[in-house]
Amino acid sequence: MKLQDSMALSCLKAVQQAYKNRAQVEAQAAKMDQVLLQRHQHKVMLARVDAIKNAARIEALHQREMDDTKLRDHLYHMHEQERKNMLATLKRKEQSKKKTKEFKQYKQFMTDFCCQNASLSKALARHDRRTIKEDMTSAAQDKVSMLRDSNIRSQRTVQEYQDFVKTETTSEAQ
Repeated sequence: MKLQDSMALSCLKAVQQAYKNRAQVEAQAAKMDQVLLQRHQHKVMLARVDAIKNAARIEALHQREMDDTKLRDHLYHMHEQERKNMLATLKRKEQSKKKTKEFKQYKQFMTDFCCQNASLSKALARHDRRTIKEDMTSAAQDKVSMLRDSNIRSQRTVQEYQDFVKTETTSEAQ
């Protein structure tokens, strides 16, 4: 009986063992599926992390490019403003130099004009004094000439009268 029992039981044991093995295989398959699922999820998560990192890196590069562009624009505008300020300063300096030069020329003209005016005034005063002196000399010479002429005429008249009186006296004496 034992043998029979063991044979009858061996089928059951084999079925039971098959169920056990099947449960182990299913549990192992479930574990394997779980491991594969977790590996897949881990790979997906790593891919997402890589995608996020890449997106962040691309965004950082894009932000850096934008910052560089802004910085270049700002530096360009600063240099441009500095250049404009420098040009304006140079222009003001040139205008100041020009005005200073014009003022110096005007001042020199005024000085020269005053000197020439004073010199001309002195020359005209000398000329006027000379003219007055010459006029006075000429008037005196004219007076002297008139007096001389008058004296000569008076002397002639007296001479003619004396000659007349002489001829009259000689004619009466004859």
